[in-house]
Amino acid sequence: MSPAAPVWPFVAAMAVVVAASNILVQYPFGHWGLQDILTWGAFTYPVAFLVTDLTNRRYGPEAARKVVYAGFAVAVVLSVWLASPRIALASGTAFLVAQLIDVSVFDRLRARAWWLAPLISSVIGSVVDTVLFFS
Repeated sequence: MSPAAPVWPFVAAMAVVVAASNILVQYPFGHWGLQDILTWGAFTYPVAFLVTDLTNRRYGPEAARKVVYAGFAVAVVLSVWLASPRIALASGTAFLVAQLIDVSVFDRLRARAWWLAPLISSVIGSVVDTVLFFS
């Protein structure tokens, strides 16, 4: 990563995605009888992994970690203000751990087929995030 890598758009995207997801996780998905197990946040949050993976692909793992840390800080502050401290804490913890795992797994798999790194890293990160957030 160059010292002047323009990661701020990725940081901004990450903050918007996480803040929106923290608000939407409070609203059950009321279709097809899934309201007890699914919220609207489940549809927006996977975009955070896309942002991390795009940063990692373009600028490398160091830049991706910077986006995760900056996005985490901004998103937690926004989430406390827009959602609740409880959701911000749960989301922040799950986000940080899952995203850092995503960066690491993606980087290890990046030389293989173009689709393998984002698929495997996002699935692992999503599972870790879900387990941590809901516990």
